[in-house]
Amino acid sequence: MLCLKSFRALYLALTAVLLFGLVACGGGGGSSSSATSAATPSVYYVVSNTNDSGAGSLRDAITSVNASSSSQYSGITFSVAGVITLKSDLPALTKKVLIDGTTAPGYVAGNTTAAPVVAVNFDSAGSGFIFDSGSAGSGITALSIISSGSNGITLNAGSIVLLGNYIGVNLSGAAAGNARSGIYIASTSTNNTIGSNPKSISGLYSNVISGNTLHGIHIVGSAGNKIQANAIGTNLAGTAAISNRGNGILVTYFAVDNLIGGTAYYNAATG
Repeated sequence: MLCLKSFRALYLALTAVLLFGLVACGGGGGSSSSATSAATPSVYYVVSNTNDSGAGSLRDAITSVNASSSSQYSGITFSVAGVITLKSDLPALTKKVLIDGTTAPGYVAGNTTAAPVVAVNFDSAGSGFIFDSGSAGSGITALSIISSGSNGITLNAGSIVLLGNYIGVNLSGAAAGNARSGIYIASTSTNNTIGSNPKSISGLYSNVISGNTLHGIHIVGSAGNKIQANAIGTNLAGTAAISNRGNGILVTYFAVDNLIGGTAYYNAATG
């Protein structure tokens, strides 16, 4: 039995088993560092401020990722905590990347109250994080994703891993919903992992997906997804309602072969 002590460790273990693709050292501009393991990103871009744009911003890091080689697996890490308030849409992600909020100062991993310390506030102007063609195998860990003018996260590419995020909930744990669904999974996106945190971390749910205007998760004709051990329409502990206005999980358009919950990795869901 493998016992993991942090969301980041869990993500890397999952990617080693579930995800695919070779990585190459090197990369584009921006602040970066290199690694050599095929299970981890080969180049890291560091977010060093909470500005909307410019050097050291999240926008700059994503732009660098998208400009990288198609064979490169990139990482985005954080040397700053706090709220990133955006004035316009972020670029859609078109290359494989791990956006890792567990690296931010002040993040406490491996306990029953682990919560993000970095929030991305789209301020109703942006469309949330969008994983487009070319970004298969990517992931986001430990971010609060709030106030998008559309979905919090839209998956058009597949094999995406989402762990330890607050989607529609701010850093204080209060509702700050996205204008549509927390997570939207398109028919072109398959085999995603949303949650599946080991119960060895007692009482801890992988993602809080709550407070959104439509659904917590909307699966549209997609197959092969694993959605387990999340708090949907509740707080982190699953003890108080922060309802999504639509369904907790809505499955439409002949979506098949999706694993939702289970006896070991159930979701705490109220809507």
